[in-house]
Amino acid sequence: MRSLEADLWRALLRRGGTLRRAQLTEAGERLLSSVQQALALLETACRNVRADAARNRRTHTLNISANPSLAALWLAPRIGRFIELHPGIDVQVHHFRLGGNEGLVGIGHGAAGTGG
Repeated sequence: MRSLEADLWRALLRRGGTLRRAQLTEAGERLLSSVQQALALLETACRNVRADAARNRRTHTLNISANPSLAALWLAPRIGRFIELHPGIDVQVHHFRLGGNEGLVGIGHGAAGTGG
């Protein structure tokens, strides 16, 4: 942990006391949140690759554009079940950052290989 803190030039834990307890600093909490989101996205990506390998070809594509927080916290836990229930649908998740008048999610569909 100290090596990571040195690499980031930030303390991630507040160490202290005789009971060897530690609490996350504000920087540590931000890093934890980002790492959890990244792991959820990685889990979704791996699940998608496994599903693709298990199926020869899908006939439809579902394109989902969502901001990273929504994708990590809401979509990632649900997408695997959707893929299990709908093996003929290729699910592609794309991320965007909110900045203008965009919503939190955009969904499109089409025949596989048509791009949407």
